[in-house]
Amino acid sequence: MNLNSRSTEAAFCNARAPRGLGLLVLAALLLSGCASSVITRPGVVMENIHREIAAAATPMAKAEPPAAVQSDLLPPLQMESPKKGGGEARFDISVANAPAAQVFMAIVEGTPYSMLVPPEVTGTLTLSLKSVTVREVLETIRDLYGYEFRLEDNRIFIQANVIQTRMYSVNYLAGQRRGSSNMSLTSTSITSTGSSGNAAVPNVAGAAQPAGAAAGGNSGGASITTTNDSDFWRDIRAALASIVGVAPDARCSETQRCVVINSSSGVIVVRALPRELAEVTRYLRTTQLVVERQVMLEAKIINVTLSDQYQAGVNWTGFGGSNNRYLLGSQSSSSTLVGPGGRSVQTSAGLTEPLDLRLQSGGASALPGKNVGNLVTGLAQGFYGLAFQAANFAAMLNFLESQGSLQILSSPRVATLNNQKAVLKVGNDEFFVTNVSTTTTSGTGATTTSPTVTLQPFFSGIALDVTPQIDEGDQIILHIHPTISSVSEKTKTIDLGSGGQLILPLAASAVNESDSIVRVRDGNIVAIGGLMRQEQSGDRSGLPGTSQQEFTLLGQRGRASSKQEVVILIKPTIIRDDADWREGLTETQSRLQEFAPAAPVRIQGN
Repeated sequence: MNLNSRSTEAAFCNARAPRGLGLLVLAALLLSGCASSVITRPGVVMENIHREIAAAATPMAKAEPPAAVQSDLLPPLQMESPKKGGGEARFDISVANAPAAQVFMAIVEGTPYSMLVPPEVTGTLTLSLKSVTVREVLETIRDLYGYEFRLEDNRIFIQANVIQTRMYSVNYLAGQRRGSSNMSLTSTSITSTGSSGNAAVPNVAGAAQPAGAAAGGNSGGASITTTNDSDFWRDIRAALASIVGVAPDARCSETQRCVVINSSSGVIVVRALPRELAEVTRYLRTTQLVVERQVMLEAKIINVTLSDQYQAGVNWTGFGGSNNRYLLGSQSSSSTLVGPGGRSVQTSAGLTEPLDLRLQSGGASALPGKNVGNLVTGLAQGFYGLAFQAANFAAMLNFLESQGSLQILSSPRVATLNNQKAVLKVGNDEFFVTNVSTTTTSGTGATTTSPTVTLQPFFSGIALDVTPQIDEGDQIILHIHPTISSVSEKTKTIDLGSGGQLILPLAASAVNESDSIVRVRDGNIVAIGGLMRQEQSGDRSGLPGTSQQEFTLLGQRGRASSKQEVVILIKPTIIRDDADWREGLTETQSRLQEFAPAAPVRIQGN
């Protein structure tokens, strides 16, 4: 294509070139103008993007030091490594009310170890051990009498059982984080007025909350409130004070235990006995490992316009095949699931334990005694969450496309730490009238009434908050609260009788919302469905002036309705090291390669 463009352009330029020798200068100028055209090769921008992503995903190689430096680092002589001998020598020890210092010195007699005992070590020891090593004896004495020890090479340092000071360094943010998630449904009439009602997004974290709205009665409906108060340094102070055995605000002295925390620098100072200091060390090490775990959350919020044959909702039993596996959990109360081998799983306590199933391509009955089709589609009897084991979202999107037309509303991707709420908000805030009051001012011979209008912002869009918790087996518990809201203005006319009519522009909202807690394996996909709504539209046509009548004359009337279901797909992935980040970049690059369009050839000339 490029060659044809060049040949066509060259032919055009040659055709315009004159044959006379006197016009050679003009011909040269024409040819130089034609040669100055630049042809942009298609896909140059995408190639640059792929090159940058590939460079970021490639692990950086360690630079080798120069030969001169290596020669200086190498030992001058080749020395043979000592041959590995047998295990450490074992011996028997039996003492009764012996001075502690003498016992420690006797333990290392005939061994390659050196013992250093400070003069503060006092007290007596009584023990009888058979076939033990030096380290096993010291650990036993530490557990029974509290004498800590430190081993450096072949030297053993005994620590006196007195109050000591030790400093620790903990890396964490110096701040307090609070989050809340509230979902409520009121089925009774309005009985009181408060500041917690919201016609748009009820108490979703990050959403604007109007004040002065009405609250419903308490004789019907349902409500779920989830709060997350994360104050790392407050919890650390309380835990360490409990281990040491002092009050969290106790003052330090030379003879008293205490805990001092500087959250700005991440330094913790503890004064306690050696045994208590060892427990503090183990607690801080375990806490650091847990809070530093990170989860990558990838979500897709999809609006499915259902086909005529799927008006009851997405038929999840169609997601079959010999290579597809999924987990099934129920949140219905007082029900029983029959698992593999006829084992019953009670669901009265909430989400059941996962059942590992395999769907055959020709059917959906994978549970003995239960039909998966009836189990999954019975949304009226309980809400079901499905965790699909898939490498990516392609299989799920293809399956949902078979149920109707798809529209991806949002596709967020965010990383968060363990037990930390992640909030995603995509939309806009629009102001609506929430209160109208009048102020009457009496003057000389006249009364003035002035209205006061209160405006509050209402959120329209998508809000999703997710809180992950990782256990030791790489199982992830997710608290998921998605909300899709659309707020519009609706005019209300109130008849005041002799006072006339009051016309108020109020906010009317349509909300799709759910709140659930599920458990899923690392890398699996959680699908939340059942958020359905129905839309109706109609039109009339006829003779001018008659289309608004009850019976259309010489015209037609049409009505259309469609059912839509919102499906939320969430894939949590535990991030363990830099390789997980590089894997995410590689997946992004492969998606861009599939998306890359064929760019047209553009010719830019002077």
